[in-house]
Amino acid sequence: MQTENKMATAYSDNEDGVEENTEEVLIKYYFYRGYQYKDILDLLATYHNIEISERTLHRRLRMYGLSRRNPEYDVDTIIHEVEGMLDGPDCIAGYRHVWHSLQLKGYQVPRQVVELLLRELDPDGCQLRKRHKLKRRQYHNPGPNAVWHADGYD
Repeated sequence: MQTENKMATAYSDNEDGVEENTEEVLIKYYFYRGYQYKDILDLLATYHNIEISERTLHRRLRMYGLSRRNPEYDVDTIIHEVEGMLDGPDCIAGYRHVWHSLQLKGYQVPRQVVELLLRELDPDGCQLRKRHKLKRRQYHNPGPNAVWHADGYD
């Protein structure tokens, strides 16, 4: 994927290796990023010169099999993704952060399902988050300025 002026565009490779920027690819891209319908229409019109009505957008979404209600998902795939997040830097993330990360990866999963999976997969982490007692990171460095840590709170 490429970004231009904080505006990401979606591309799809066809069998010839030539990139296509089709309406279907763009709609799916913006849908999976969680944009609202009116925002999708604005983005299509502004950046891609595709002007369609909201009703046409709903029709196309149904045609592409995209739905915000009753999403279809594979629980095993979601469990694998969540376990991967818990093994990495997102180990102290709450269910909303994990849910949002899944949304950005293209998985449509209800937040309640993510919350239940986190309770099942990481019960200790859930208790720590509930008590607001998260684990402090421990660093072993050879000297001054050997390790720098930056997060949203420092």
